[in-house]
Amino acid sequence: MQRAANRFLTLEIARFIAAFCVATDHLAGLATRNGTGGMPDHISLPPFAAVLFFFVLSGFVIQNAHARDYGQPAALPRYLWRRIWRIYPLYWLSLIMPLWFLWHGSSLTYLSQIISLAPITPFSMPEANPPAWSLRFEVAFYLVFALTLIPRIGRWVLGLWLAALLLVWFPHPFDAVTKSYFHELPPGFAWYFFGLHNLLFLCGMGAATLLIRHRLPPACLWALLATCVLAILPLLAQQNWGFTAPGRIVEGFTGLAFAGLVLALAGLEQSHRLTPPRWGAGLGTMSYPLYLIHADCGALVIKTLQAAGLAHLLPVPELFLLEMALSLTAAALLAFLIDKPLQRLARRVV
Repeated sequence: MQRAANRFLTLEIARFIAAFCVATDHLAGLATRNGTGGMPDHISLPPFAAVLFFFVLSGFVIQNAHARDYGQPAALPRYLWRRIWRIYPLYWLSLIMPLWFLWHGSSLTYLSQIISLAPITPFSMPEANPPAWSLRFEVAFYLVFALTLIPRIGRWVLGLWLAALLLVWFPHPFDAVTKSYFHELPPGFAWYFFGLHNLLFLCGMGAATLLIRHRLPPACLWALLATCVLAILPLLAQQNWGFTAPGRIVEGFTGLAFAGLVLALAGLEQSHRLTPPRWGAGLGTMSYPLYLIHADCGALVIKTLQAAGLAHLLPVPELFLLEMALSLTAAALLAFLIDKPLQRLARRVV
């Protein structure tokens, strides 16, 4: 099995670990609310740190794949087509079960907001699929990145966006009080396009730019890897080890540390100093389906047991393991029977 261009197996494995952390947290909470007894502490994994890592990795992947497309409007249809096929088909599939229960009691406006993933809805809006809020940030980032393909002004758009985000973030490390002009924008638009999570995408883009333009020697990459690991530990300690959302200052520095980690791993793999196993590609393929489908699988397990009158009789750890087993099985089936063929089809069409 050959590695696809621009695909790093170390990062594919890391992507799966991040998705597994999010799924573990959600499913453990669901099992705790519906089973008997308690969940052992060692089963919990940090969900918020995983999502921050996702944002950094997404910026890295997009920049690494499309850096040569700047100022090339002919690349826009291919870029948008592949981004749409990457996000939406599996997401819509994950909505089948929740919308079955929400359809009759929901307004057309709410349903359109859920189905479209439009990055303009208020953050307080309940999602039919819990991880969907992060996908709205992805869509916002994809739209801004699409503007970079416009000749002459594309790079200026990216630079102005970075400047605007730094204007939001920069006063916080110095406890400065400034007026935020972004509050004058519609709340959903301001949150998804000018929220500080977007800085994480740009951190990932910076890491990819360094990887493309400079081939760092392995000694520097190993030093960078060690430095970023040592930096991430105290940053995660400030976030309850990734179990709580970080403050604005901590999130910015966490993004930089994750970007350095991604750069070091990709650079070491590129220079053949790291040789991850080939099955890492399979884990990467499973990561997005697992991220999307685990909530449905957990709910399906609970509703099935409730219908049989067994939900409150099963110990929490066993209930969690049942949810996770179904989630991993469903993710594997979706990844290799649906998502992978869809992505191949998308590359053939455009």
